[in-house]
Amino acid sequence: MTSGGRLPARRIAHCVGPRYAEKYATAAEHALVHCYVSALTKAVDECKARTVACTPACDEKKGYPSDSAAMVMVRTIRRFLEKWSGKLDCVVVCANAAEMDDYRAALSVFFPRNDEERKLSEEALKDKPGYNEYGEMILDERRLRIAGRLSSASDFTGGMNKTMGVSLDDSDATVVPAETGLTVSRDTRDVEDEQTRRANLLRRAESMDVSDVSDAKAIYLEKSRDYIGRRVVVVIAAFLERLIKSGEEQRLLAHVAKELRGVTDNPRGYVIVYHHTGGVYGAPPSLDFIRKLHVALGPQHRDTLKTVFVVHATAILKAAIWTMDMLQLESRLCNKVEYVETVCDLRDYVRLEGINEKLEIPAHVEEYERDLARNAQTSFW
Repeated sequence: MTSGGRLPARRIAHCVGPRYAEKYATAAEHALVHCYVSALTKAVDECKARTVACTPACDEKKGYPSDSAAMVMVRTIRRFLEKWSGKLDCVVVCANAAEMDDYRAALSVFFPRNDEERKLSEEALKDKPGYNEYGEMILDERRLRIAGRLSSASDFTGGMNKTMGVSLDDSDATVVPAETGLTVSRDTRDVEDEQTRRANLLRRAESMDVSDVSDAKAIYLEKSRDYIGRRVVVVIAAFLERLIKSGEEQRLLAHVAKELRGVTDNPRGYVIVYHHTGGVYGAPPSLDFIRKLHVALGPQHRDTLKTVFVVHATAILKAAIWTMDMLQLESRLCNKVEYVETVCDLRDYVRLEGINEKLEIPAHVEEYERDLARNAQTSFW
């Protein structure tokens, strides 16, 4: 695992693929799948990377056909993204010029961009075997078959009874058919209640003048998208505390509902940049306010939120987030938190789509970093 450098990815995943022989093609394919799954898992779990680049694990020296290797790689990436949705925001496929056509063809099969490519994808995969959640080929001869139902409990226990000297009547045993499944129905009342409250909040917001709250820049939308095309929501703790203390909580929530309408339900997703610098208490907003903020953001925002970049987090804030996660109060939110030490790191994580575009940083945040640098220099001497 190496740094992404100038690629639009935080990490580059490298792995060594298997040698290829026609006789053992299936084994080589399974080994190659595991190479990519292991590399992507390491990038997500150990490196905490939201963006990663993948390089081909096999080349002509190992005898692996380029077109087959490309299909395996792209298929595995597709299955990984489906299984671990929300773990990665972007996967960059790297290949040399000689292999590029093969990888473009594979991408059009597993990531069709239009109706024409979708039809070609269906045609290409029509006669192919099924694939499991990791992208491995499912072969009928390797399937484990379980009988739908035992004829009686004695079929299962007869041999054991003779050996152990234990008698068991059929009436005492319960045999569960193998095909029995469980269906879990999700109660949608909470979601519907949240939708109703947000609709009411939006109606009230339309009749409110919240221009002064908007000018306070406590929560606002960055003008440019990031390089993946996601919107960037900026939250400034110092200004947020000031508004809440002055009794402007309801107007602030109305501003959020209006400002971010259509942003949080976009399937492309969005990220939050939380500048904790300058907060008086060093702690996050109250749980009550966070839950009201959930309503203002809309019922889908938990799924479309990709990452919360917390800048200059204090020990108190980290402890509070850890506690909320342990108590499962806001686990889905806490699991998406990424701590950022400096503004330079933040701009590296959240790159805007324009070449010369940079995140707007509050003046007090930049001043805080300058003070830290001066103090570090003084303590050194």
